[in-house]
Amino acid sequence: REEIYGQEAARHALRMTVNDLNHYRVREYDTLMVEGDPGEALLEASKGHPRHLIVVGNRGHGEHGHGQLGSVAAKVVQDAESDVIVVQTADTSDDERLLRSL
Repeated sequence: REEIYGQEAARHALRMTVNDLNHYRVREYDTLMVEGDPGEALLEASKGHPRHLIVVGNRGHGEHGHGQLGSVAAKVVQDAESDVIVVQTADTSDDERLLRSL
């Protein structure tokens, strides 16, 4: 297994997501990779586009344990100008998921 970090890990995750979107025949989507806080980045990218839909993952690791929104999902749901769908994701860390996909 090879471990990847930083920009390489972000690019790999973005490629995996685009592959999934194409597999499920999603016709129109935008991709954007930015540095910084994930919640702030999602909000900034969607600003001025209220017709866009934000899909954000949630592993349920909020400060009160399983079943709660995590900090990123909670921030996006609270502050987004557009509609938001929160998708419950596997209880696996991003690092573990990246390592398994290599």
